[in-house]
Amino acid sequence: YSQCDIEISDLSGASNASDKPWLTRNLNAMRFAGQFAGATAGLKIAAAITDLPSTGGTVDARGLEGAQTVATDVFTAVTKNVTVIFGAGTWTFSANTTVPASVAFSVHRGTLLSPATGTTLTLNGDLSAGRYQVFTNALVGQGTVAFGTAMPREVDPIWWGASYDNTADDAEELQAAINAAGSTAPVLRSWNTVSITGRMAIGSVILISHKSVILD
Repeated sequence: YSQCDIEISDLSGASNASDKPWLTRNLNAMRFAGQFAGATAGLKIAAAITDLPSTGGTVDARGLEGAQTVATDVFTAVTKNVTVIFGAGTWTFSANTTVPASVAFSVHRGTLLSPATGTTLTLNGDLSAGRYQVFTNALVGQGTVAFGTAMPREVDPIWWGASYDNTADDAEELQAAINAAGSTAPVLRSWNTVSITGRMAIGSVILISHKSVILD
């Protein structure tokens, strides 16, 4: 028999090709970063963005898993409206990176964005993420995450690794969330009890919603 690639549709008849980045490189206004040339994941994503039409689209990088590196700022000059979907694993941003308002990041569970120590990852575009850790190596004294013009309506300390277990000290994670918002007064979303010890620097008014906060 001959071997071939088979694309299976779900019961609704919709194609599942977007969940199988190894099957194709292009699908309408979607590009699968893993199929593009580049020495690093960042360069693959850059090539995929370049290949998108002028109207923009989606770069699906879920085919790139494990430890990945974005060694240079490949986003700052992007003017197309682009959504980048990251693959599972730790994505290290080795250089200062400014993501423009035209570029949105979609981060699923199991994906960690890691600004290298001493560098800043500035997000001016939308961030799509749920109630799970999104950033690593992003506490005070490590790398920095900063929200710019498109700060999320709610900033969740769990994105920085807050445990919410009413035992561990979540002060560093909460401080990182406050710092990321900068001068914009954020709504800090707490899905459970947050324990804080020591002092915190709060530069703007904040609202901590949902459960409780314990200050020691």
